[in-house]
Amino acid sequence: KYIGVDIMPGLIASHRQRFDTDANPKLEFFHSDMSAPNIFQTIRQKSRIWTGEDTAVVLTRHVLEHETFEAIFRYFRELKRSGATYFVGSNASRRQVRNKDLSDLPEGVNFRFLNFHRYPFFLPAALLFWVEDVHNEAGGKDNVPYGEIAVWRGGD
Repeated sequence: KYIGVDIMPGLIASHRQRFDTDANPKLEFFHSDMSAPNIFQTIRQKSRIWTGEDTAVVLTRHVLEHETFEAIFRYFRELKRSGATYFVGSNASRRQVRNKDLSDLPEGVNFRFLNFHRYPFFLPAALLFWVEDVHNEAGGKDNVPYGEIAVWRGGD
């Protein structure tokens, strides 16, 4: 079973059509804000396929980088309550970043890399990870990983 959630309604509509959710009863896509209170409970109530405590993996890729620390901590609390066995998410442990809240960024900037091993999150070492795209910075002299996708236990 796969349930996709995104804040972009156009992306949800596209996925519903592309993956033909009417013909595939094990796929669902919902429009919602992942930082909303009770997000997992809300999705579970809307879902026809999410039953009981059968959450194996929650994948949150390139989402939390757009949220405030307050929203991220709320999301982690909701994630823990969801009963998910694993959490898979973007992480920037290979970058030299100091985690900043959105309010600490220049006006209009709504993204920053986050290292969830550092303050204020202090997640434990990931069970496993894989490096995402590498791109050139500093005039093409350095190959810098965009980040990685990391796997943690759901209760971490």
